[in-house]
Amino acid sequence: MIFPPQTLIWYPYAQQKLMRAPLQITKAQGCRLFAGDKALIDGISSWWCAAYGYNHPYLIEALQRQAGKLSHVMLAGITHAPAQKLAELLSELLPPGLCHTFFADSGSVGCETALKIAYQYQLYAGAQQRSKILSLKHGYHGDTMLTMAVSDVPSMHGIYQAQSPWGQCIKVEATAEAVQAAFAAHGREALCFILEPLLQGAGGMRMHEVKLLKLIRRLCTQYGAVLIFDEVATGCGRLGPLFVSSLVTPDIVILGKALTGGCLGHAAVVASDKIFAPFYAEIPGRALMHGPTFMGNPLACAAALAAFELYFKAGCKERVAAIESQLKRELSDLQHPDIVQIRIKGACACIEAKAPSCLQGACEYALEHGVLLRPIGACLYTLPPYLISPGELTQICAVMRGFFAETVL
Repeated sequence: MIFPPQTLIWYPYAQQKLMRAPLQITKAQGCRLFAGDKALIDGISSWWCAAYGYNHPYLIEALQRQAGKLSHVMLAGITHAPAQKLAELLSELLPPGLCHTFFADSGSVGCETALKIAYQYQLYAGAQQRSKILSLKHGYHGDTMLTMAVSDVPSMHGIYQAQSPWGQCIKVEATAEAVQAAFAAHGREALCFILEPLLQGAGGMRMHEVKLLKLIRRLCTQYGAVLIFDEVATGCGRLGPLFVSSLVTPDIVILGKALTGGCLGHAAVVASDKIFAPFYAEIPGRALMHGPTFMGNPLACAAALAAFELYFKAGCKERVAAIESQLKRELSDLQHPDIVQIRIKGACACIEAKAPSCLQGACEYALEHGVLLRPIGACLYTLPPYLISPGELTQICAVMRGFFAETVL
């Protein structure tokens, strides 16, 4: 069988025979991608990672400096300054006690690592009976086997659900009543609770409040379960605070995506003193037998250090607050029979439609009007770069409004 040239790259989340021809991006600058002569405002920050846009000189210069010294070396039996400095910085920025960083090469692998750490912690604590993992319904934590098991996005992972360890994963609605009932039924068997705090991404841009996190924190402490925050998408300033973990402290937090400013794939799994303690022993077998090849990559660590510096230099906390205010002004009053709900939190806005079919043609409409958007299911959303201008954000909002006004029947 002869396949067309575009199939030399196997593209994600798409039927290769039916997908439209991919955009050929030739360069990027600021908040814009260039497809030949056409400039597109990136309304989704390249899957939420390009928090500072593209080719920011502060990040590029940091990468160039590091590339001239050391581009990569394994972290096994070897260390280097960028990894040491990033671990030190994370221990300073995160709540006290969250200070033991294990580096990974992606958010998915970071979540997988966190789950393995939680399992070993309970094993060393003598709690072998703890075999169940609690997570929120509509959660997404990655595409590796265990992270798929704790996720709840059937359109992406449903084909694998016959495989173990799905039966050990309890999905809980994001309500106080459901959480309390889940702990009452499974708390003594729960080894951990993993969730995306405040904003669930790929599961539909669903939002909840801090009080739910506080309740889960209290119940995890009461029942002895490890609390894991998957801040791959929510960390590094997306929702206002630098980390949601600064509002409610988990036992383990995973950071990724915007960690490097979107320059390189990298993740950090940061554990508390309590979780790290049983691994620190004169027992050779009590080691975390996990080691991604590119963990602690010097280029990625240098980019992350520069990204945090840029976050503070550019006043990104204030910028995110301004983005939230503008999103509310320009989208909150949108009404249409096909719209179920409009949700806005930090630098994120989601228009949920009645069904995915209501958003048919949304990508193409946005591209025609100079904006890159990519709906998730029935959700038309934007997570723009923090450094987006008010005019660029207005254009994104106008496209989202215009799609419903002009094309939805």
